[in-house]
Amino acid sequence: MKIHAKQQELVDELLAKVKERFPSVEFSHLTSSPENPNAIWVHVHVPDDETALDVGEYAAHIEIGYLVDYSYSISLMPHVIESVV
Repeated sequence: MKIHAKQQELVDELLAKVKERFPSVEFSHLTSSPENPNAIWVHVHVPDDETALDVGEYAAHIEIGYLVDYSYSISLMPHVIESVV
């Protein structure tokens, strides 16, 4: 996925802020939204459902700022990684 330098800067900033608060979060990949190709989805791995909810809520506040300040729709998409036993 090709993104602009400012978009990459915001994605990096979002990931840094989320990882600072939730160190267990791991970056996976970027995609665009199926409904809006200009919207960036930042996929991350999280250890459990509770962390996924907390990460999503925390990131939402940051994402709103990016939308208002820069008109970029950037959304963190947490995915729980199931451990294989």
